[in-house]
Amino acid sequence: MDDIKVTHNNLPEAVGVIYQELVNTKKELEGVKSLFDQVVKRLDSYATAPRLNEEDPDQLFTIEEAAEFCRVKRNAIHVWKRSGKIPYIKIGGRPYFKKADLLTYNKVDIKKPKGLR
Repeated sequence: MDDIKVTHNNLPEAVGVIYQELVNTKKELEGVKSLFDQVVKRLDSYATAPRLNEEDPDQLFTIEEAAEFCRVKRNAIHVWKRSGKIPYIKIGGRPYFKKADLLTYNKVDIKKPKGLR
C-alpha cells in the first residue's frame, strides 16, 4: 500500500490491501496481548510468593544460597566451612548456614596502610 496511488479506478484493490494490513495488525496485537498477559501472570505469582524475612538472622541458607548471598563461588563456601571459618548446621546430611554467621564473616575490615596507623 505504500507505493500505490489510490484512485477511483483501483479503490477496491486499495481497500483490500488496507483490510489485509488491518487483519495482520490485529493478529500481531493479539500476540502482544498474549505475551503481556503472560508477563502479568508471572508478576502476580512473584507478588503472591512468600517472601523471605530479610531481617531474620536465623534464616538458613543452602550452599548455593550462601554463595549468592556472599557474592562468592560455591567453592569458597565449601572452603570456609571446611576450615571452620563459618559455622554450619547439618539437616538431613546437608549443610545450612545462618544468615547472621554469613553477615559476620563477610564483613569487610578496612585496614589503614602502615604509614597512617
